[in-house]
Amino acid sequence: MGAMLGWRGILACHALVVDSCLLCKQVSLVPFWIRSHWAAEGIWIFVSFECLVLGMHELCAVTEPWLGPAATEDIDTTHDLHLAALFTGLTVVHLTSIFFVSSSQRRRLSALGAAVGAVTAHAHLLLGDRKTVLLTGTYGRPYEPIRNLLWAHTSPGLSLIVSGPSMLPMCNTNQLINRYIVAIMFTGFLATAQVPRWIASHVLGLWAWRVAWLALSFATMARSLYGIYGSIVRQNGSQLARYGLFALVVSSWSLFPVVWLLAHSGTITRPLESFLYCFGDFSAKQLAAVVLIQGGRLHRRRHLLRQAARMWRTARKKEK
Repeated sequence: MGAMLGWRGILACHALVVDSCLLCKQVSLVPFWIRSHWAAEGIWIFVSFECLVLGMHELCAVTEPWLGPAATEDIDTTHDLHLAALFTGLTVVHLTSIFFVSSSQRRRLSALGAAVGAVTAHAHLLLGDRKTVLLTGTYGRPYEPIRNLLWAHTSPGLSLIVSGPSMLPMCNTNQLINRYIVAIMFTGFLATAQVPRWIASHVLGLWAWRVAWLALSFATMARSLYGIYGSIVRQNGSQLARYGLFALVVSSWSLFPVVWLLAHSGTITRPLESFLYCFGDFSAKQLAAVVLIQGGRLHRRRHLLRQAARMWRTARKKEK
């Protein structure tokens, strides 16, 4: 395996090892001054994604006996290019906002938004230019592994944004939700990819594999949403706003498994499947952008209220 991998594949393997260590309760191995920095999570998402994308072709070539050879198709991907341009603009907005916010927490959320926007723009640019790997799944449907890779990196960042501020960036509490979210994408990938031949040779083994990974994917999604629900409910604000935000998260996340089921059951065409995935990406990321903007307004409002309270206390002391 090592002889077949080039430097890109080896770099991607190293990224996988580092990601696995960080997700498996080894975040304490990272020096405190690094993981407490406001840019730590955003940089991690961006660097990990880019390293894995760089080595994806070599990794898929190495695993060809299992995943099968690369497929080809000719569909209209103009919507991916439009979405790449849109997220490039959003990335610039988030990067610019870093220089105009007053707190490290706001910088952290802006950095997360920039990282999510940047990797989403890159992924859809590759999809639009048809420069990514296309494989044939277990149900005979072509699929792009880069989508699972994209969602495994952006969904944790989005959950951190919509869940509000945490006590410490890259803390074990955040990592617990991140582990479940990455598990959604991993199990979803295994439910989509070709079944190993020694299992697929038996009909019972074939369907047991498919059903087991699909059930695990839905279970980890439900557990992730439960963790996000707990984080949102603890936030300040009206009950209607908090439950409304959670309802939007559930609806935007639920679109992806619905599209998956429709696609792999042959109900929708490949162009429509690609378009709906683009719409889902846009909806989920736009929700995070709205939360960031609203969070900035709430931060300014709290700052003005604290300033007014200090002025009131000072005036009372002078009166006494």
